[in-house]
Amino acid sequence: MGLDTIATTQRDDGNWEPAPDEPFEGLELCGGMYSGGSSSSSIRGKVYAELVEEATGESLYQERIEPARVTGLARRLRAAVDEAKRNGTLEIDPQEAEDLASWFEVCAERGYAVEGWW
Repeated sequence: MGLDTIATTQRDDGNWEPAPDEPFEGLELCGGMYSGGSSSSSIRGKVYAELVEEATGESLYQERIEPARVTGLARRLRAAVDEAKRNGTLEIDPQEAEDLASWFEVCAERGYAVEGWW
């Protein structure tokens, strides 16, 4: 099963829309058929789903992860990436792991939700 993971922002009318790409500039992450990937508010979540769930206990296979939960997810992911770097146990390229943690930190800092599409 595929999964695109999309940062979303809430509009004034209460609906959600994809977040702008600009806050994610410089982050190099995997994209998919429908996700933007590199420097984008949308990434190929299937590639990162297992790593994120192991590190945070949070599945990316959800319709929406609300901003408050994204904040906790970002903290737990950053801690796991930092620990894995110290221990030499990263399962992905170190820069990609940094960029993944940063992607979620951008979402947390800006109050974005994270939506799954599969």
